[in-house]
Amino acid sequence: MKGFAVHATLTGFSLRHLSNRFACGLTLIRLFRGGKHQRQNALSAQGHSDSQGAKLCFRRGKAEKSKPVPWNDHFIDEVKRALRACKVFCFYPIFWVCYGQFSSNFVSQAAQMQGHGMPNDLMQNFDPISIIIFIPILDRIVYPALRRFHIELKPIARITIGFCLAGLCLAYAAIVQHIIYSSGPCYGAPGACPAGMDGKSPLPNNVHIAVQTPAYVFIGISEIFISVTGLEYAYTKAPPSMKSFVQSLFLFTTALGSALNEALVPATGDPDILWMYTGIAVASFVTAAAFWFTFRHYDKEEEEMNALDARATKSDELSETYSQEAKTTSGHQ
Repeated sequence: MKGFAVHATLTGFSLRHLSNRFACGLTLIRLFRGGKHQRQNALSAQGHSDSQGAKLCFRRGKAEKSKPVPWNDHFIDEVKRALRACKVFCFYPIFWVCYGQFSSNFVSQAAQMQGHGMPNDLMQNFDPISIIIFIPILDRIVYPALRRFHIELKPIARITIGFCLAGLCLAYAAIVQHIIYSSGPCYGAPGACPAGMDGKSPLPNNVHIAVQTPAYVFIGISEIFISVTGLEYAYTKAPPSMKSFVQSLFLFTTALGSALNEALVPATGDPDILWMYTGIAVASFVTAAAFWFTFRHYDKEEEEMNALDARATKSDELSETYSQEAKTTSGHQ
C-alpha cells in the first residue's frame, strides 16, 4: 500500500511536469510559426501609431509655440537650492555603508553567539521597532523640549547627529565582536575549533545574542535623523519640475553605498571584521565632522531657502497672466 502511494505520488508529479512541458512546447511552436506574421502586424501597428503620434505632437507644438519659458530669477534660485541639496547628498554613501551592515554582517555576527532558540536574523526586527518607537518620542517630546530652550534642530544638524549615531552603532558592533572573540569555546575562531563542534555542527561562542540590541537601536535612530531628513531635503529643496530628479539622486547614493560595501567583502572574515567595524565607525565620525563644517551655514539660510516656496505662488500667478496675454495677442494677429 505504501509502495502504491509512492508510485501514485511520483506518477502525479511526472504528469504535472509533462503537462507543463507540453504546454511550453505548444507555445514555442506557435511563436516560431506565427512570429513572422505577428511581427509584420506589430510593425504596421507601430507605424500607424507613430504617424498619429507625430501628427498630435505637431499640432500640440504648433498650439503651444507661443508659450513662454519660465526662465526667471525665481526658477534660477530654485535650481541653485536644488544643487545645494545635491552637494549635501555626496556624503550619504558613508551612511549607507553603515546601514548595510545590519542586514548582512550583523546577521553573521549573531550566528557566532548563543541564540537560545532564537534565529540569528530575528534581531533585525529591532531596527524598524526602534524607528516606530522613537519617531513619536522625538516629534512629541524631544523637539518641543529643545524649542523651549530656543534650540532648533535644522536639517544639517539632524543629519550630523545621524552620522554620529551611525558611527556609534558600528563602534558598538566592534565592541560586541571583541566580546565574542574573548569568549569560549573557540574565542577568535568561532565554530572553527575542536571544542566548538557538536558532531558536524559548529557551536557558537558563549555570548547571548541579545547584546546586539543597542546596535540595531542606534542604526534605527540614525535612520530617522539621516534618511528621513534626506528625503525631506530632497523634496523641499527641489523645484516642482525637478523633484523626481533630485529624489532619484538621493536614492542613487544607496547604490554607491552598496558598491562600497561590496569592496569591503574581503574584510568580513575573522578576525578582520573587528577592524572593519572599527574603520567604518571612524569613517562615520570623520564624515560627521566634515559634513558639519562644510554645510553648517546652510542651516542659517534655511528660512531664506524655504521662503522661495512662499514666493512661488505669486510668480506662478504672474506667469499665468503673461501667458494668457501672449495667447490673446497671438489670437488677434
